[in-house]
Amino acid sequence: MAVINFRYNPIGNELSEKQLDALNQKISKRVMDSKEALLVTTILHNQVVLRMCLINPRTTIDDIKETLNLCATFAE
Repeated sequence: MAVINFRYNPIGNELSEKQLDALNQKISKRVMDSKEALLVTTILHNQVVLRMCLINPRTTIDDIKETLNLCATFAE
């Protein structure tokens, strides 16, 4: 099963752990609301992280890049 867990943490923004948790929750909600991708959260090592499942054989590298670009857009 291809599941990628990652924590969005913008470089140069000295965000606290609590702020990063809230930011990752916000990104997940906005991506889900957009219906462009399914990006849920989970807790790893007491941190909110984003979870992307890549088991669909039609998923392309461009799909992944587009989802990551959505994260960046919604994080602003």
